[in-house]
Amino acid sequence: MTVTGYPDARETPVGCTDKPAALGRTQQRVACPGFSGGTSGSPWVNGDGQVVGVLGGHDQGGTTPGVSCSVVLGAEARRLYRQAAGLS
Repeated sequence: MTVTGYPDARETPVGCTDKPAALGRTQQRVACPGFSGGTSGSPWVNGDGQVVGVLGGHDQGGTTPGVSCSVVLGAEARRLYRQAAGLS
């Protein structure tokens, strides 16, 4: 999974590729350095090009710039996206 974000303090994006770990049933986390203020909402994209998370959620996205969190996007998020895009 790859995360790309735009921190407030930088002119260029930061990126990270890592495997997310479960943080309870509805949250996930990943160890990615440099994701500080301004990176909330950064997409988490898997190898198939699917968005599987969005930086935010637990502990306002993570307790340190080196650990980021996201809600787990699953079947319900997919259904809502397809409905909004007129695909269902």
